[in-house]
Amino acid sequence: MQAFISGLEPVARIVVATLFNSLWEAALLAAIVALALRVLPNVNATTRYAAWCVALVASLLLPLATALPQIAVQQPPQRLRTRCLRAGRSNTPRYR
Repeated sequence: MQAFISGLEPVARIVVATLFNSLWEAALLAAIVALALRVLPNVNATTRYAAWCVALVASLLLPLATALPQIAVQQPPQRLRTRCLRAGRSNTPRYR
């Protein structure tokens, strides 16, 4: 049970970091779109709607772009996994 809980710790760190980062990223994106639409006052409703739809989709994809590099970092290098297997240990060393 302890191994299961310690295995979830990196996942929890990634989820929390992604959620907090997505808050300010989405707010910044909304501010940029609002500023752009404020600067261009004669834009029709269809263009404004499209700009906000693109911002909404981008705010949903930003957490993925934030989390993917962190997930890739969590994997130990291949040479360490090979060295652990040669030494007779079935599990890889844990990094913090």
